[in-house]
Amino acid sequence: MAGIVDDEEIAHIIAESDGDWASESDDSFETSLEIDSSVPDKKPKVTVHRDSASSASDESESDTASGDWKEITDGDDTKTHNLKYSELQGPKHAPPQGAPPLSYFYMFFTVQLLQEIVVQTNNYARQFHLNHLVLSPHSRARNWKDLTLAELKGFIACILNMGLERRPTIASYWYTTASQYCPWFHDMFPRDRFQLILKFFHMVDNKNLAAPGEPGYDPCAKFQPLVDHANTVFRHYYTPHQQLSVDESLVGTKNHTQLLQYLPNKHHHRWGIKLWMLCDAVTNYCLAFFVYQGAKRTEDKDAKQKYGLAHTVVMKLLKMGNYICKGYHVFMDNFFMSVPLAEDLYKLSTYVTGTIRRNRKFLPQAFQNKFEVGEKKYFRKGPILAAAFREKKSQRLPVLLLSTHSKAEDTQSVRV
Repeated sequence: MAGIVDDEEIAHIIAESDGDWASESDDSFETSLEIDSSVPDKKPKVTVHRDSASSASDESESDTASGDWKEITDGDDTKTHNLKYSELQGPKHAPPQGAPPLSYFYMFFTVQLLQEIVVQTNNYARQFHLNHLVLSPHSRARNWKDLTLAELKGFIACILNMGLERRPTIASYWYTTASQYCPWFHDMFPRDRFQLILKFFHMVDNKNLAAPGEPGYDPCAKFQPLVDHANTVFRHYYTPHQQLSVDESLVGTKNHTQLLQYLPNKHHHRWGIKLWMLCDAVTNYCLAFFVYQGAKRTEDKDAKQKYGLAHTVVMKLLKMGNYICKGYHVFMDNFFMSVPLAEDLYKLSTYVTGTIRRNRKFLPQAFQNKFEVGEKKYFRKGPILAAAFREKKSQRLPVLLLSTHSKAEDTQSVRV
């Protein structure tokens, strides 16, 4: 099994193939809106950002170079791929067969995590009372008692159950009318106690965090320990299949936060917090993820300027789980895919397959020509196969695809 590849070794491998790749700029972008709610009691400021998938140093969208692309036909492709995948895929460190469901819950919600939440929640409640010596006579905070581990487990159970049984408000779970009454929630918590725990729920000490507008402020800091914990346990308990998938996901929210994004193409939620995710393409198991903090953030600034946002995201996700140099095959859509990324991943013993946008640089010049219905073209450049196909008349432009794993061959598929 391959060992851990550190950042310096990855950079050295990629540098060997930088050449023309490093200067690529496709200026393909993803439009999003960022909400600046750092100033209280004011209307949030909405800013439109165009997140370039590649370096912003070159503004040409139509610049393509045929380079050493060689057109090939079906059956003439003799390229062989020898990257070896030898991982033992599937669950690991799992409870014994027949273990109760609660055993699987504790795999991910460890006692150490729950105890830390208890400590920080009680700590924040004490800070709140020290800063609010005079409370309203009807304030629930007057009735606060320290949270216990057993209560926290019940609180999480309520949160999970609320996700299964949707109601318009939190208070509605404790309605007492005959038509709305739900005894389970009443048995778990009094309504006021649940809302008090929700009010003071914390994972970090606020004293250690920079405030909005201060140097070092991180909008993810209050929940970053949970993200780090999740990424650790996700890879600890599962080894993925060879086929991986990189994509984005949106967690819907109505909160005012600097992390808020607007993605009009998302149908389940259009406003929310965007995550970059790496998943097992066979089982959909999440392997790694992190929060997108917006175009203005300086995190990974040098890498984004050199390689672009999409390239940086893919490399970061693969490095987080140590999935580089192991023969994995990564699938992605046209926001992430580029010729330099395919080249760099192949140098790192990683296959890649995905659609690609026509305005990417370094594609065959023939891909800019008009395609007739049913027309297809294959080009190869080293390990990279580029394919284009226009399936039907209503499809104005051909679908373009890059792969470092496939060979040029025609197959028939029947849609049912």
